[in-house]
Amino acid sequence: MESLLAKASIQETLHRLAYAQDELDRSALQDLFIPNEPIPFDASHHMSHIPAAEVTPDQLWEAVYPHSAGFTATRHMLGNMLVTFEGEGFTKAHVKCQIDAYHCIDRREEGGALESVTARGLWLMDVEVWEGKWVFRKITIRRDVPLDHPELYAVAVERSGKGMGRKAKE
Repeated sequence: MESLLAKASIQETLHRLAYAQDELDRSALQDLFIPNEPIPFDASHHMSHIPAAEVTPDQLWEAVYPHSAGFTATRHMLGNMLVTFEGEGFTKAHVKCQIDAYHCIDRREEGGALESVTARGLWLMDVEVWEGKWVFRKITIRRDVPLDHPELYAVAVERSGKGMGRKAKE
């Protein structure tokens, strides 16, 4: 029973990450990490211009926000989650999860079209219990399906730099 409760809590933690990204909610994102504690973050198999690095929660936000804010909307959908516990007890685990991340830019008000790109891949996460809650200790994003419209990521960053798109919740 303890294993099932821990798995349910871990799944909720991953869902909270997806919602924090979709809602551009900085405090919700940061609540999923140990404050100021760096973790290994590797999105290089998805966004090759972002090198693998040790990042704090603030640095993670600064790396991800410009890519997300320029989109009109994003939706991160998680599925087929596998949780493997490490060692004795249920305080550390590795999670493998499929993700479909839909991103769109709506340019219809500008005379354009609704454009979208969907990233499909895996989230590979290490989590552990810290102060009574599950937090991320390692994040790897591995895209294993080619992007349908990869140029939209650059458009989103450009829009974000111009103040277009969504604003973060602070």
